[in-house]
Amino acid sequence: RDDEPPYHHSVPRWHELPHQLVQTGLEVCLCGSDHRLGHSPPVLQRLLGLIGAASFWPLTVYFPIEMYIARAKVLKLSFNWVCLQALSLACLLVSLIAAAG
Repeated sequence: RDDEPPYHHSVPRWHELPHQLVQTGLEVCLCGSDHRLGHSPPVLQRLLGLIGAASFWPLTVYFPIEMYIARAKVLKLSFNWVCLQALSLACLLVSLIAAAG
């Protein structure tokens, strides 16, 4: 256009970029930050291990199990409900043992 200065460049917004490009960029950032944290002092590595052990149970066990129970409308105190809650409790114990040392 004639009314725009010659140095004007439009930057695409996130929603205009292809999904795969955004996903790849985020994966590269995550891998880069993990790589840098992996070369950190041992004290920080222990702290990261504690954070990982603390976040494992709620993110990978508790929330998915609770969402499945709600979505599948599993009846409370049924055999499936008790088994899923026992699985959740067992994973919580493993996480606590891992966090302890």
